Amino acid sequence: MSHSYTWLRCWSYGGAISLWMGCAAVQPTVNTSATPPKATPTTPASSTPDSSAAGTRALAADAGAPPLVACVSSDITESRLTAAAPLRALDDWPIDGSDPVPGSDKSVPILRCGAMDSYSFVASIYRCADGSNPLRGNTRAGAGARRGNVGPNQRGHIIDLYEVPCPGGAERVFVDMYECPRDPQGVPSAKAMRVREPLPKESQDLLEAGLKLLDDEKYSEAIDVIQNALDIASRELDADHPQRATLLDLLGMLYLNVEKTRQAEKALASAYQLWKASDWPETPLTGNTCFRLASIYSERQQPALTACLAQQAIALLEPLKGTSDLRLLSAMMMLGQAYLQQGQLDAAERILRRAARLCGDSRGRRDQVFQAILGALADVYTQRGDQSKVDILRKRIQAIPTPRFQD
Repeated sequence: MSHSYTWLRCWSYGGAISLWMGCAAVQPTVNTSATPPKATPTTPASSTPDSSAAGTRALAADAGAPPLVACVSSDITESRLTAAAPLRALDDWPIDGSDPVPGSDKSVPILRCGAMDSYSFVASIYRCADGSNPLRGNTRAGAGARRGNVGPNQRGHIIDLYEVPCPGGAERVFVDMYECPRDPQGVPSAKAMRVREPLPKESQDLLEAGLKLLDDEKYSEAIDVIQNALDIASRELDADHPQRATLLDLLGMLYLNVEKTRQAEKALASAYQLWKASDWPETPLTGNTCFRLASIYSERQQPALTACLAQQAIALLEPLKGTSDLRLLSAMMMLGQAYLQQGQLDAAERILRRAARLCGDSRGRRDQVFQAILGALADVYTQRGDQSKVDILRKRIQAIPTPRFQD
């Protein structure tokens, strides 16, 4: 079955910094033929979908190389999302879609965090019935689609109403912008403060120049600039300083964008070791690094290592970014698929059902990430021999419109 993933640049009000901080993630293109798709994420390669052949060659060359990261069970921080303990709100998700559609009513809004995140959802992620979004990623237009609030829901959250000017007529969507991770209590920890220490001025200037090149999609040029920034920081900072990890994480992402997977792995593995030595400071970049490494090892069919890194990414990202974060949802899908590869069907079903619930609630049920998670869950029921559930999921997958992107 045909299944491709590309490293997409997301529409974002934050430009290059939002891209680096994880706004870009696996975005699947799913085969909706009569055979349910096999959702297997690949290493994000570039923003150009037609580059898959070159990416495949690069990955094939690296397939026999030993991994540069040793993630073991003692490295894994337990997360409620991945634990075996029941999560009734997530585990009761009906696979047939008989529950109310998220966003269709004040009582079941789409869950986002903050006004700008809500505008970005309406302008970029939301899909009309024909798969299009006429707002074309313009967050100002997303803000303009807001029609006011409709008062509090049963949780006491003020719910906003938006009207998206779809080709078939305006579509109403209700959004709860208060579904944010809990604010940390007290002052930041010493390890978090260390990440916030300034880079040497020359490194900082080069970082800003590199981010500008990233924003312009000049990845090869950005690699040279960020490598220079890293070299200077390495000379002037302590060898274990976590600010070096921030530059290594960015460098790894840039290498992935030009399909140099082994170089990306080296940079990300070095970042991983620095984050671990710093006791995982509270920054989303730690989750970035684990997520990107998990995607590399997932493509190389190394499920045990993929599972370890995906679990770590989820545990690091959830308290800082919440459950609507695309990296977190993608990591949950990778984890479910890694469990499936290892024959752990109960664990695979549990994590994928939770991912489907969270993805549908925050991105809607016409979203391609949601579609890919359903495909992965169908693979679990195929392995179980439960054809009735496979058929239910196949029908839901086929009902999701093909996304249409306008110039």
